[in-house]
Amino acid sequence: MNINIKPVSDLSDLINIRSQYLDNCFESIELFLELQIRTGFGYMVYFKEREIGYFICGKDNTLLEYYLLPQYQKRADIIINKVIKNLKIHSAYCHSFDFLMASCCLDFQKKVTNFGYLFRRYQKIVYEQRNFTTRIASTSDFDIIRNINEAVFENEEEIIDTIERENIRLFESNNHLIGFGIFQRIIPNRPEYDIGMLVIPEFRKQGWGTLIVQYLADDCIFNNFRPTCGCAIENWGSRKCLEKAGFTSEHRMLKFEF
Repeated sequence: MNINIKPVSDLSDLINIRSQYLDNCFESIELFLELQIRTGFGYMVYFKEREIGYFICGKDNTLLEYYLLPQYQKRADIIINKVIKNLKIHSAYCHSFDFLMASCCLDFQKKVTNFGYLFRRYQKIVYEQRNFTTRIASTSDFDIIRNINEAVFENEEEIIDTIERENIRLFESNNHLIGFGIFQRIIPNRPEYDIGMLVIPEFRKQGWGTLIVQYLADDCIFNNFRPTCGCAIENWGSRKCLEKAGFTSEHRMLKFEF
């Protein structure tokens, strides 16, 4: 096949063809992956000078997204093999519901592992009645959030940015801080929001995490958004909390090594 692969100067160059991928994707992508994609490198795939697909790699040569137009997908394995060899791709993250990419990665992988649980189905569960208040965090709450942060945010700049976008809610009970919830739109102009939470140590294992997740999920639905979430495979506590809140994981985040 007369296939050419060319880097794009900016990820915005992929916006039209990526929209086709997102429109046809079986499920909503994970924020964990989207955050890496935002700082990644994009490539357009051409057949006889016609744009037929694209892929995005992270800074560490990890394949993050791969798509071909339907009429060219029968050659997807050949093209991805070329991508892996030419760009020295050593690994890939892939949603288990991304059937095209997952199938191609399986053809050439040396190792595949279950990296995380993806929760896309939510069924409202009646709240346990508790006395609590909640409010959107403001810049004056920066020190509070920084002091209780446990690797939820990678750095102080991320905390400030999330506060300024009004994507953090503080939860209190009887004038005591219980923890915070985070809700972030995954992709602009699309309805999916990723939700997460942190409960400070003295209030853990008391059901507060479940309540925070339920509140955020129901608030998303009330505002015509769709709540989604995910957690690492080893984070049994988060998985248990999300399931108690009403979420079900039918999909996985897979990691392939080539």
